[in-house]
Amino acid sequence: MKSILFSAIIIFSAISLPTHANDELACAMFMCAYGEEEGGGCAGPISKLKGIIGKKHGHFSCSRTKSKRLTKLLACKEADKGQVKEAATKIGCER
Repeated sequence: MKSILFSAIIIFSAISLPTHANDELACAMFMCAYGEEEGGGCAGPISKLKGIIGKKHGHFSCSRTKSKRLTKLLACKEADKGQVKEAATKIGCER
């Protein structure tokens, strides 16, 4: 009985409510980076996207930063993968 209850708790905690919020943020980041949305509403998403930094041996790594940002943008399932890659290339590894 305890194992069933424990399994139910694990399954319930795996429901993607926090992930859904991250997907919305990823979509906002994508739309701003791709240029579909402009104005003051993009300051936050672009700032958060530029806040994703990849490091190697404790130092800034441009290639790892690009990879991490691309991974975050790909969390937006509604966006075309080609457009996501183009948006990631636009932002690149700017700090």
